[in-house]
Amino acid sequence: MVRCFTICVLFLAAGAAFAQGEKERHVATIDADGVQRVRIVGGSYFFKPGRIVVKANVPVEILVGYDSDPTAVEAMAMQAAREVQTSVEGAVATFQPTVRFSSFADLGLRGTVALRAKSIDDQAAVRHEFIRRLHSAFRERGIVVPTLVPPQPKGSGL
Repeated sequence: MVRCFTICVLFLAAGAAFAQGEKERHVATIDADGVQRVRIVGGSYFFKPGRIVVKANVPVEILVGYDSDPTAVEAMAMQAAREVQTSVEGAVATFQPTVRFSSFADLGLRGTVALRAKSIDDQAAVRHEFIRRLHSAFRERGIVVPTLVPPQPKGSGL
């Protein structure tokens, strides 16, 4: 009976220590060289993804048809990226996004837009909002995103 009680007390103590550890977060600081660093003493930490807070890059690949004006595409992507960086919760408002074309692909010009989120958990929301805004801008300006699937006529339900 005493042994069972002792084991129960140990489990309760371990659970309380574990719950206390869940509140602890390590925030990476950005040094003068631009590298994020967090100091964790060996043996005092076990991996929990949400416990180390780092700013996370959010690369978004874009592809536009060869008949698109790259300068106009770059301007639309930059405008959408700047809006997202300054207005979306979870985006780093001070980060200056970049747009870089990287290759001539089979279907068009391929490029990457670099955004930044406050944490890994925020990447999806930042990426989602950027793609949504850029898609709207492309539609308004008639920029076609090339695809192997032929376009469906309007009203076809697809």
